Parts: sequence; C-alpha cells; structure tokens
Amino acid sequence: MKHVHYASLPHALTPRARAERRAADGVSKSLLSGQSDEIEFADESEEEKQSPELTAERWFILIVDDDPSVHEVTLLALGGERIHGRPLALIHAYSARQAREVLAACPDIDLILLDVVMETADAGLVLARAIRHELGLQQVKIVIRTGHPGLFSEQAVRNIPEVDGYLTKSGVLRSLLIDTLTELLSPRPAH
Repeated sequence: MKHVHYASLPHALTPRARAERRAADGVSKSLLSGQSDEIEFADESEEEKQSPELTAERWFILIVDDDPSVHEVTLLALGGERIHGRPLALIHAYSARQAREVLAACPDIDLILLDVVMETADAGLVLARAIRHELGLQQVKIVIRTGHPGLFSEQAVRNIPEVDGYLTKSGVLRSLLIDTLTELLSPRPAH
C-alpha cells in the first residue's frame, strides 16, 4: 500500500481532479484508514492498470461509521459496482470529527452513508446539519444509516431537511443499498 498524507497532495488541483489523476496513474480507490490522518491507495495489477474504466469519472462515497465491520460489509456490498456506468471510490471515516476533516479537505464527495450514534447519540445528525450549514455542501447526498431505528425512526429522520435518505443497518440488503445509491446519484455531464 502506498501512503499519502493530505499535505503532500498537489494543492493546485481540486480533490476530484487529484483523484482522477491518481486513477489515471494506476492508483485506485482511496480509503481513509482507521484513526490516522493518512489515505491508503491500493496498488493494482497490470490488468487493472490497463482497464479503460480507471479513467472513468468515479462517484466518491464517504462511509461514516464508528464500527469497522460496517465499513467491511459496505466494501463487500459495493465492491466492483458501477452506478450509472461509473465506478465507486469509497472513502472511510470512523467518527463525525474525522468525516468533517475529510469533507473540508475533499468537498467533492457525492454521497455520504452516515451513522447517527457515534461520539454522541446524535453525532450523525449534528454532522448532517454542519455539512449543509457550516461547510456549505448542498450538492452532496446524505443517507442516514442507523443501527438504532427505535431512537431515530425513518419518519423522524425524513423530517430533517438536511437528509436525503434513510436506511437501517439490520434491514439493508445489498440490492436496497445499490438502489438507494442509484436513485440519489444523478449522472454529471462528462467534461
């Protein structure tokens, strides 16, 4: 694995342009690892390096959850998937604080799968409001994914204007997760 610290990335390019440039150079999905400040880039086989899909624009999905097993299950569910013909780049944050740092450094995230109960019982909801009102990110889609539907029902969450979707961790099938992403992500024109 190659480790690249945010500070060492070229600042002249937008985060999306940097990611696309890395993909074209043969470096794939970026993953925020554990609690560190580093991003991991997986090395690819020669076959993957020559694949034309590596130059395709990717959907950047931020997974925010304090449970590492949720990240693993999401990787298994979404690995190799394409939404509207585009591959997914999954970025990981293990706390609301870490997610804020990622979003401040990389505002081109397309969709966030956001847990509610992390550092506090409502950390995800507080983060959703901060994303919209403090960070000013209006285009990113926010999907609440909770393991506590008794505390945060679908009806209650749907009344929160900052949230675009709702899933329970226990009831989410792979197909429902993919359907939710497909519904919320709209293709952008190619540049």
